[in-house]
Amino acid sequence: MFLGPRDWQAATNYTDVSTLIGWVGQAMGTQDGVDPDGGGPLPANGCSTTFSGFVGGATAWLDSVEPGNFIAYTIASNGADTVTPQELYAQLAFGALVGVSYRGFSFMPTNPPLGLPARWVLQPSGHVISLTRMTDACGPTARMWYRDPAGFDGDNATQAPFVTQYSDLAAVPGFYASDPVSQPVFRTMHLMADVSGTNMVNAVCAVTPLHGLSAQATLGQVVLSGMWHPDTLTIQPPTAHALPGATGVIALRMSPRVGQAMVIVRNASGGAQIGRLELHDFAASTFVPLGTIVNPGPMVFTRSGRLIGLEQGNRLIYADIGGSTLQRLVQTTLARVPVAIAADDGAGQAVLLLPAVQGGAGAAVQRANDATLVLGAIESLPAGLTVDSNSSIAIDPVSGAMFIASSTPGAPGPLWKVTRSPFTGLLVADVIAGPQVIEPRAIQVTHRGTLVFESQGVCRALRFNTALGQWVADTDHPLAGQSIGPIFDLASSRTIPDSLDPDGVIENLLQPDSGPAISDCIADFDASGAANVPDIFAFLSAWFASDRVSDVDLDGDTDIPDIFVFLAAWFAGC
Repeated sequence: MFLGPRDWQAATNYTDVSTLIGWVGQAMGTQDGVDPDGGGPLPANGCSTTFSGFVGGATAWLDSVEPGNFIAYTIASNGADTVTPQELYAQLAFGALVGVSYRGFSFMPTNPPLGLPARWVLQPSGHVISLTRMTDACGPTARMWYRDPAGFDGDNATQAPFVTQYSDLAAVPGFYASDPVSQPVFRTMHLMADVSGTNMVNAVCAVTPLHGLSAQATLGQVVLSGMWHPDTLTIQPPTAHALPGATGVIALRMSPRVGQAMVIVRNASGGAQIGRLELHDFAASTFVPLGTIVNPGPMVFTRSGRLIGLEQGNRLIYADIGGSTLQRLVQTTLARVPVAIAADDGAGQAVLLLPAVQGGAGAAVQRANDATLVLGAIESLPAGLTVDSNSSIAIDPVSGAMFIASSTPGAPGPLWKVTRSPFTGLLVADVIAGPQVIEPRAIQVTHRGTLVFESQGVCRALRFNTALGQWVADTDHPLAGQSIGPIFDLASSRTIPDSLDPDGVIENLLQPDSGPAISDCIADFDASGAANVPDIFAFLSAWFASDRVSDVDLDGDTDIPDIFVFLAAWFAGC
């Protein structure tokens, strides 16, 4: 169809190529967007992939080559929370394969009749690029390095150079809206300053190895298990991460923002403190205390990355944990106190597991909206299903089925799968038994329907064998057989949508713009396709200007060693 190996990415062919990619995406299940221009099931000139499409397509492919070993997830700007340079850096440091979605915005002046301030309005366009490096992520001039062959034109006869491009990220605080007439929200987004005046970093679409965190009630540390080394692609031994000042762990939960977790610890005075654990990689971490919490209980993360948890015995809170303190946004008092909480992302709810009332009502569940904490009715669990202080609950992210574990010391399980009868509308339970189901705690369900839990200090995994019609041990699961603590949580494939665009378009209609390019060959400094004398002048000009592109030895500084590294590469040629 095209004249040469490079012609597919030319600007004149972008529309046709994008449409073809869209058809492929539809066949793979990643093309689940709609044409905002009303042109039909596929946009006239775009792929229209959404967050759920990315997660579904990436998961399907990963499961075809490394079943169950990786998770795909998306994190978008949500409310006042936005994707920051620090978060992009953290994702890379944690070993994730990171795609960055940027969206187009148009600036609109104040509209007095509607009472609207000057604001940025979201446009129906988006594009995804591959993140390769972040510099000065915590400073005033963060720079993002990325690959985007779709935005790089050239002649039709030669192979594309697949160069690395870069753009400084400029913080743009202001009001942002989903359309010209909606009330905006105040947030700080980051403009791709070297690309255009309208493209803002909006989301992360990433892949990371499946991993889990566990802890003991009497040890002031957590243990990270299942991480792969990003260079050698080998599973690393479990690594312990100390929690300064903690004498034990009460509860922990992994955040949808991969590389973060919330931990409630017991300190030397016997009080409880909640904090954010930031995992920089599989070996290093920082624990950020966020405040004290009285009589804490179970907790869970919502789709927006906020926290729902229990404190003061019977008070349910919805809190923001992104800053330096725990910010309680909503709270409500419960009639019955849960022993465990699970997230049901599909329903937008938190599910509370309630034990039986002595001499009264039996075990039950109650649902709460995962943003407002509006409570639903208490619904009884099937007779014979027991819930105690060690019980746990998880929701299958695909089917919505509930899995409940009870842990009677030294006794077989049991585990229950709880679903709703299509005939009566009531909850029904099936028992899951087996030689590995002994004292099951901290039940988890993966996107593949695998049950993962702690049993007598060891991680166990079960999968349903359709041929046998029963649950069997999943010995291929990356965490199966590893030593873990009874306080345990597993990273999961989740999606934080953009509150301005709940459908979450990440790739649609946008003709990519290019930032400045840096060749993969150091000697070809001006990315002309050849190493020659102009590259020396280009390098020296950047070096004297202290431009970070001249940091060719990647040590974080522009200094004398960079000159020697460049000259050595130049004499070696490309």
